[in-house]
Amino acid sequence: MEALAAYRHSQNLPGVCIQLGAWESKVIQEVDLSQGFVRSLDNETGIPLILKAMTTPHAVQVIADLDFDKLASISAYSNDPLFHDIIPNDSQVPIPRKAVTSKENLLNTIAGALRSVLELGPLEDIRELYFTYILSPC
Repeated sequence: MEALAAYRHSQNLPGVCIQLGAWESKVIQEVDLSQGFVRSLDNETGIPLILKAMTTPHAVQVIADLDFDKLASISAYSNDPLFHDIIPNDSQVPIPRKAVTSKENLLNTIAGALRSVLELGPLEDIRELYFTYILSPC
């Protein structure tokens, strides 16, 4: 999937591959994640991140609640250039866990994601399509 998304981007076509970390569900409800580097992500935080990921120009993205302190405590990660931008140092401010968004921003994000996925032109009213086909009863 990563290669397909990258290929589509190279052809100026939309495409994204989203790698999801642990997600709140019955499947992982009994799993002890306390010893690992990834914590469970809740729907309230994760869904806006997925919508945002669908509208950015990056072919491959990871959405996970990583325990940066645990990653930083292991030199293999803290000294690896791959993790340099995501492992905080003492001068960085922690990122808030909950994404805060207004209803209008959420609707605009959904509209942008649908416009990209459906390859709609700028004059096509995505909100009308959204309200007609998604919100209206059949």
